[in-house]
Amino acid sequence: MLDLQKLTPLDDAALEQIGFTWHTDSDGSKYVADTLVRITEQEAEAYYTAANELYDMYVEADEYVIENELFFDLGIPFNLIESIKKSWENDVHWHIYGRFDFSGGIDGKPIKLIEFNADTPTGLYETAILQWALLKHNGMDEDRQFNNIYQAIR
Repeated sequence: MLDLQKLTPLDDAALEQIGFTWHTDSDGSKYVADTLVRITEQEAEAYYTAANELYDMYVEADEYVIENELFFDLGIPFNLIESIKKSWENDVHWHIYGRFDFSGGIDGKPIKLIEFNADTPTGLYETAILQWALLKHNGMDEDRQFNNIYQAIR
């Protein structure tokens, strides 16, 4: 059964203090939910495995596109092709960040990919800073956070 836990949200001033200034949509609704989904260690591991397997598939597909010059088939403009190739050859920077949006994975349901979002840097900030701040604000065990991004950049 889905295990939801209500959080005490950070107020706007606290969000702004940590640099999160896009907290409220134009209709007045809050961007940050006040509920979290609690998952088991096995569910977390299943998400981790799925993300790694899918990432490897994306890398394989990228390599296929580059090696077979399929840029135009994917609607990639000609003026980006050389930058893509150069980035791929310099494998230090081609996988800086990205976020998998999944559905399922809870209560025995299969994990399904909704999208891989690697076009906005906010996912890194939200994962590293905002999630950590919500844990601290709600007196939760920081070690229970599945990722270690905050610790890595501190």
